[in-house]
Amino acid sequence: MTAARLEQLRAARLHLQRSATGFDALVDATIGLHSTDYATPYLSARARLADLDADAVFARLNAGDGLFRVNAMRNTVHVVLARDLPVVVAATGTAVGAVARRSPGLAGLDEPALAAGVDALVDALSDGPRATNELKAALPTQAAHVRFWVMLAMAQGKLLRADSAHLRSNRTRYDLAARRAPALADPLDPAEARRTMLLRAVDTFGPLTVEDLAWWLPAPKGEVSRALAAAGSAVARIEVDGRPYWYPPALADVRAPRRDELGAWVLPYEDALLKGYLDRAWLLAPGLREVVFPYNVGHWAPPDGVSPGPGPHGGVNASGEARPSLWWGGRVVGRWEQAGDRVAWQLHADVGAEGRAALGAEVERLEGFLRRNNLAG
Repeated sequence: MTAARLEQLRAARLHLQRSATGFDALVDATIGLHSTDYATPYLSARARLADLDADAVFARLNAGDGLFRVNAMRNTVHVVLARDLPVVVAATGTAVGAVARRSPGLAGLDEPALAAGVDALVDALSDGPRATNELKAALPTQAAHVRFWVMLAMAQGKLLRADSAHLRSNRTRYDLAARRAPALADPLDPAEARRTMLLRAVDTFGPLTVEDLAWWLPAPKGEVSRALAAAGSAVARIEVDGRPYWYPPALADVRAPRRDELGAWVLPYEDALLKGYLDRAWLLAPGLREVVFPYNVGHWAPPDGVSPGPGPHGGVNASGEARPSLWWGGRVVGRWEQAGDRVAWQLHADVGAEGRAALGAEVERLEGFLRRNNLAG
């Protein structure tokens, strides 16, 4: 019975994922939309919202109007709400900064040298935002590794991603956090911020395991377990085959259709849902791990799940990039890739005539969205 209950909770989670009422509500409900590819937030929102003004969202991001892009969970770029920015930076800054410190050019530097490098970067932005090439020109001694200097400064809450030229551009200018988001001037306690983020992740993705939570933030499993134990009645637990899963108590009251009643869904590259779990088996039709999480497939490779073939560790990168996915019945059944204003797609599971027709119609809607919103590439 507990396995059936877990399935009901998962169906409710997927139902809620498709039930956002607006862009800000969606960002809030997912603790940020993935934005490693800058088109992803628009495509993630399109899949969940009946109406989306992509130009308005882009304008708000460029102006810092309630929305910011920030390196966060596992050092991936996310779009987050302004009110969440302090807790996100405090909770994830240590991990992001550790990545920067291990990079070439920074790994051998002591604390005073690292602090001086960050100060030089801050000084270079004193007159206003600058692009990467402009920062390289202004800081020739740091130019070879300026990306990692920027990452370290962002981890410390001193810099933020600013504006970009257009919706699909992955190139931003950088600006001072003090000018763009003054709330970061009073940093939060990192340990408390991580506890807050871990419990929000339970609300966002539960039911999930300690391993899921530890990977997502990231945080040590012991820290995750302590946060869950201290949460008391704010979290609920179900155990299936000796494995505990954590979820928000309110999820048990959600009226949701069965998973197999959920229709066609088309999610983009690195969508937040697929990145909420370390163990994604429950989200994938059999054989789809190799297709959606391939070890060695280029960013715009065909959606066949084969080319250019598996790498030395086999065909699956268990914690790697999530390719754009096709869903039917609450599971991933295929993959797609963008080719200009067209979408190349391929099914890797039997969905029947109804499923194929519904997914084809959803792909057509996606293509229309790409054309209307200057996302054709």
